[in-house]
Amino acid sequence: MRVTRTMAERDRVLRRTWRAMTVPEGFRAEIIDGSIVLSPMGDRRHAVLANRLRNALTEHLANGPWAAYMAGTVVSGRELYMPDVFVAPDDLDHVGDADGIGALASGVVLVAEVVCPERPAGERDRKRRAYARAGIGAYVIVDDSDGDGVVTVLGAPNVAGGTYGLETRAAYGVPVGVAGGPLKGFVVGADVTVRRVPGGG
Repeated sequence: MRVTRTMAERDRVLRRTWRAMTVPEGFRAEIIDGSIVLSPMGDRRHAVLANRLRNALTEHLANGPWAAYMAGTVVSGRELYMPDVFVAPDDLDHVGDADGIGALASGVVLVAEVVCPERPAGERDRKRRAYARAGIGAYVIVDDSDGDGVVTVLGAPNVAGGTYGLETRAAYGVPVGVAGGPLKGFVVGADVTVRRVPGGG
């Protein structure tokens, strides 16, 4: 006898499994494309870049109703993402999901990922499609492993197609802007990406 499950039943099982699983130290668990995906948390350089980006966003958003977050979950339908940095209202309760897991993607205006070379390119492509399908207006990718380093800013998500209509790439040190809403005028520049000389600030 063949047992069939509805999509909603599969989603509930997936969520229960995600909540119950013990994630190995140094990894994070996300639900992408209907599967639980484990990703490494990243090394020291990864932490430095994510923290600098969050600090720059925090400075840009100061005294307004938006905030930059790390180590949080973004919820889009049955999918659960854990971007390195995201921007949402400064009170996440206003955009929280019913299960208390995280912030609804509809309330998130930017996600950012610092590329880990250990992560397969396929995973990075999945994230790009997932964030576009979620309708997140800006996606920033900071990639140490692309030549001498590249920042990519994606915008104008096509929800149905899972693509971004705008893409700007800039080498580390070259300022690249993020347009729209509370991010208007925000630039990812050398203060985020360029390696600093020890003792030189």
